[in-house]
Amino acid sequence: MRLVVSRGAHAALAPWAAFGFVEFFVRNLGDVDADRPRPDGVVVEEASADAAGLLLMGREQPDVVAREIRRRFKRGDRCIVARNSDGRYLHSRWISTHPTLVPELDRCIVPGAGQVYMYDGYTRTEARGRGVDSAVRAYIFGTARGAGFREVVSYVRATNTVGLNAATKWQASTGRAHYLRVRRARPWVLADHQLRRRITLIGTATAAELEAERRARTVALKEWFSSWLAEPMDKRSTGFSALPAEYFASAGAHIVSTLEVSERDKVLDVGCSSGGISRHVAPAARKFVGVDMTAGLITDIEPDSIRTATGAAAEFAVADGRALPFPHGSFDKVFCTGVIHMLPTHDDALQMICELVRVCQPGGTVLVGAIPDAAKRRQEYRLLWRRANPAGKARLAAALLVPRSVKRIVRRVLQQARNEVVFLKFDLELMQEYFSEQGLLAEVVDYPDDYWSEDFRTTRSCLRLRVPASA
Repeated sequence: MRLVVSRGAHAALAPWAAFGFVEFFVRNLGDVDADRPRPDGVVVEEASADAAGLLLMGREQPDVVAREIRRRFKRGDRCIVARNSDGRYLHSRWISTHPTLVPELDRCIVPGAGQVYMYDGYTRTEARGRGVDSAVRAYIFGTARGAGFREVVSYVRATNTVGLNAATKWQASTGRAHYLRVRRARPWVLADHQLRRRITLIGTATAAELEAERRARTVALKEWFSSWLAEPMDKRSTGFSALPAEYFASAGAHIVSTLEVSERDKVLDVGCSSGGISRHVAPAARKFVGVDMTAGLITDIEPDSIRTATGAAAEFAVADGRALPFPHGSFDKVFCTGVIHMLPTHDDALQMICELVRVCQPGGTVLVGAIPDAAKRRQEYRLLWRRANPAGKARLAAALLVPRSVKRIVRRVLQQARNEVVFLKFDLELMQEYFSEQGLLAEVVDYPDDYWSEDFRTTRSCLRLRVPASA
């Protein structure tokens, strides 16, 4: 009766509002039985992009479904199918490690470290009740466990009683997210506390909005970097404050020690600016190369002014750290410091770190330094509060207490443009897990207590990545 009333209310309010909840499920892969019996004459396997036409399976709006299937294959999602002996597909279900839209919530579910997302199960009408759904789920759980995943997550709409019953048999409920959407407005979403602990949901934006924001940040950051050229030499590595020589010496000594640079090593410095730190690292290496994407900063470096342990001149060039002009494995040690948080997006940062790893040879080490650490946010606020004057304390309190939605409204009313030079913050623990899963030895390294910069000691960390000798 409750379901009938709920469906009636949904139908009556459909022109003006949508409401309800979706339930999320998690399967721990430590107890998977991948050898469950399959229906006679049914084969379970992974489908390829060449089988996109077969995956339509008589669905409505085949053109729309076909485009979506091609998009999923293109981004790397995998499709597990059940077929009969003549090759006809009876059931399909998708798995992904990418952020994927939950339409009812207008949010993306983001698989965490060790998680894979299972979604969009579909069974032909004539094949329902034959056990093909269970066979595909068992195959997915076994495959995911074999690939090193720990959990499979999924969700089911409240009105899908068949799906809820099936999910309950195979997975454990981990909470609900209730939603209310009025007309075409963004839905209000209220998620259980338990759900928020296990599942990550983030807001969505259109591709055009994301690209527009990325372009705006790229332009703003390039203009900011170029403005450094108008500053005195002692400001050109930061753009806003003069740093004493001991800062660069302390930073260089920390890099040499953490990377264990020796006279046998070829070293690459990505984002070297005007060579302030490079000149303290190069003397410990056999060969040293520095690159920066701002040509004016590279020309600040006097030729032959920085030399290596062998007496050879260090080399400098203009290059983008996201697309380095070096072959695979060109260097023994690679580092960048104070760079990735100034990139346009977190995707750019990930791309850059992957490039650092690519040009590092097997057995080598990569150091990504001075990363704003999200885990140290409280220490950062305490440091800012201690240093701020009364007006600064008031601004900091407003920044922390006023909701983002209110800030956006105030900016619109006052017609204030958003400052696009906003530094990124990073979840170092998540980064460590991600690169460990890629086969690297990943370590989070704090700055020592005697390091020159209190800001770095308090709010930033480093990520050290050791590339296996067998890579």
